[in-house]
Amino acid sequence: MNSTFLTFLLLCTLAVQLSFTFTDDELLLEVHSACPPMTMSCPKKEYAIVPHNHIWNDSAVMKSLVIKQLKEEEIKPTNLKKFLKKTFCCYEGPCMAACGLHHHEETKLAQGFPENAQQILALNLPELEPFRKYVEKYIEKNGFQREDEYPAEIEEFLDAITKLDALINDLLSNRVDN
Repeated sequence: MNSTFLTFLLLCTLAVQLSFTFTDDELLLEVHSACPPMTMSCPKKEYAIVPHNHIWNDSAVMKSLVIKQLKEEEIKPTNLKKFLKKTFCCYEGPCMAACGLHHHEETKLAQGFPENAQQILALNLPELEPFRKYVEKYIEKNGFQREDEYPAEIEEFLDAITKLDALINDLLSNRVDN
């Protein structure tokens, strides 16, 4: 093959990659995955039929200016998921009530996750055993980096340690004192 033909193929490949557009179904899938169920987020009211059940108004999503601009490639966000979350999802503020979600102050134990997870699991509390494999897997994958959002199993672990806050703190302080 000559170099002109190879250059032509390379340019064609680049042109296809640079002008990739989403199908409607792909865009809807991306929007839906930006704020999945079982997280502290839900569809914004204007894009939902029933926000707290994550029932989307796909027609409203597809008619939005943002989707129009994405389809026409007027905007090309560097982080599509984060961009879609900010545009279509409620994850803070007054809209949370429509989702049936209410932020609560985290206990110090929950705030200390994942750094304190191994100490807490070392207490071998039966109530926390169902979460052990998820917590260990999370730490193995993400290290001790604190995240804005956690998988549902980790959120449940945080809820469990919040419910057991007094007991866990007593047991941890007894370990330090002894």
